[in-house]
Amino acid sequence: MEAKIKRQVALTEARRALILAAAQSVLNRVGIEKASMREIAAEAGYTPGAIYGYFAGKQMLLGGLLDSMVSRLSLAVGQSSAPKGLPDQGLAVKGRVWMRYFKDNPFDRQLLLKFCSSSRAFSPDGSEELNIRDRMMRTLEPLLLTEPLSGLEPEAAALELESILVYALGLLLTYREDQWRSTGQSICDRFDLYLVRLSGTYRTLANIDVPHSEQNVSQMDMFG
Repeated sequence: MEAKIKRQVALTEARRALILAAAQSVLNRVGIEKASMREIAAEAGYTPGAIYGYFAGKQMLLGGLLDSMVSRLSLAVGQSSAPKGLPDQGLAVKGRVWMRYFKDNPFDRQLLLKFCSSSRAFSPDGSEELNIRDRMMRTLEPLLLTEPLSGLEPEAAALELESILVYALGLLLTYREDQWRSTGQSICDRFDLYLVRLSGTYRTLANIDVPHSEQNVSQMDMFG
């Protein structure tokens, strides 16, 4: 009985993966807004009715794609590390991996920004498929293991991580490759600069012995 259940679960997961792959293919071809469940079903080799057995609607299907992206991104960021003997570079290294993922994967970037454009995306009472704040914070959590963020109290760390996320999303929202190329600075370089300045600010605070509870610089102007 247990073996039968495992086979059924494996089959369901395989079919979901097939549908998600078909969805990404269709969305890449016609765009996120224009893609229909009927087209995605046809691409996957299913009837429109059958596909609803796995995803209740287009928004849920997009949520599935988002979750797959979050898993890949979290793994990439988590596996990255600072050069040997240079632990103070860990924050910038992991941040660069995060930003480069979206630079190199335009579909995932468009998917992320589509969810962010929803007025409910960051609402505490938003639906599970629309509330992406926790998902994206999760992809940045490995940054909390690096200097200087590893020394923060949990509340201060959460606030700083959210500030990093907001800055990163701002860069992605304004990203146009041709325009960024003309400045001689890539989007990854700009994110690097932000994180390097952030690290420098914390080092300065540590040197002047600021009380730990006050070492949250999320309100400081880091955009200059």
